[in-house]
Amino acid sequence: MMVVPYRTGDSEYAVYVILGRDSLDRIADYDPAVIQLNKLSGPWQRLRLVEIVITWATEAEFKQIIELATANKPREALKLVTRGFRFRPDLGDYDGPPLSVKPDPGQTKQ
Repeated sequence: MMVVPYRTGDSEYAVYVILGRDSLDRIADYDPAVIQLNKLSGPWQRLRLVEIVITWATEAEFKQIIELATANKPREALKLVTRGFRFRPDLGDYDGPPLSVKPDPGQTKQ
């Protein structure tokens, strides 16, 4: 698993979580992947996290991602792993709000 923070604006950033076969195998065995955002240091602490993007890469693509990042081309690296993106909010595509496993604190019990 690779975690890549990427600045999306003056005061915002996104985190890209890139999973490989080994990560998916572990998750399938109910071994959760945990991302500790508090370990992002420097400017990331002053920015607002706006989204988390979860994607996939092969072993060969992981090598390409590292090469692109080392060459200071993070945008190209992220394009590689998001090339099949189908979510299109500009066309009205919307997955709806997150679902809570707990009742809304303002909601009365029935």
